Amino acid sequence: MIPEDEGIILDDAVLRTGTYLESCETPEGAIFGAWSEELKVVFNATDEQIATAIAQQEQEQTNITARQYLNDTDWYVTRFQETGVAIPNDITVKRQEARESIV
Repeated sequence: MIPEDEGIILDDAVLRTGTYLESCETPEGAIFGAWSEELKVVFNATDEQIATAIAQQEQEQTNITARQYLNDTDWYVTRFQETGVAIPNDITVKRQEARESIV
């Protein structure tokens, strides 16, 4: 059921706006797979709760990207250990940045 706001029934399209979140803590409990506007209107989520969920989702994407980069460049480390061929400086720097970005 779509809630009423001062006598106006909200359309599904209105509720499916903002940022899509995989999960968000709300006064109604943890909600999985909802849009930010839907979280506000239907589940009474605060702006702070939504901002926290967005930040967590962005960090998780950063973690995924950084771990993938490290996996993709692990062969440089193996090559260095087995043959002594140096790891290019730009790869070393980017790998360190990737490690530091993971939370």
